[in-house]
Amino acid sequence: MQTKILKLEHDMEKMAKVIDQCVNVISKGGIFTFPTETSYGIGCDATNEKAIKRIYETKERSAYKPLPIIVSDERMAEEYFELNENARKLIKAFMPGPLSLVLNKKGGKLSDEFWPKEIGVAFRISSKEFTRLIAQEAGVPLVATSANLSGKTPIYRFDEIKSTFNGNVELMVDGGNLPPIRPSTIIDMRDKMPIVVREGPLQAQDVLHELARE
Repeated sequence: MQTKILKLEHDMEKMAKVIDQCVNVISKGGIFTFPTETSYGIGCDATNEKAIKRIYETKERSAYKPLPIIVSDERMAEEYFELNENARKLIKAFMPGPLSLVLNKKGGKLSDEFWPKEIGVAFRISSKEFTRLIAQEAGVPLVATSANLSGKTPIYRFDEIKSTFNGNVELMVDGGNLPPIRPSTIIDMRDKMPIVVREGPLQAQDVLHELARE
């Protein structure tokens, strides 16, 4: 497979052209790598099972590890997830940002094979405008897992992305070298008592404090 490489520019007109190319790949069931607010990610249409399988294969990731999702905004989150009052409170307080919430999916649009009902789905609204706009323009949530082989550390340098994934994905977006920021904080919000799954850039105590506010 020949992989197309596009340089991400800060100019909005040029950025829009890169977004269009990403959306084109998504609409055709392809997979691509791109910069997020933390590390580089690898993504696809989260409603396309064939594309999701390719990501598992490309990352050499166990099928027992569910993939996280990026949505464009709260409206898209409402469409795909069972948002409760506490989840909405955290979305308003911390999203867009490095916070992922685990909730039950709804509407039958996300695969039971990849996100079993008993596990839930982790999603976030990315604070990186480029990433958020891809989901918005594609009109679907994106699988957005870290772009690295399973068991390896997240990748922040584009040259490492290129050496790892060139020829295995349709498109790679070159966002340069990213600052090494930890993956997002994950909070399971399916029950009344939130559970901290992973501590990331956002302090879990700040999240829990927000929930305690009237």
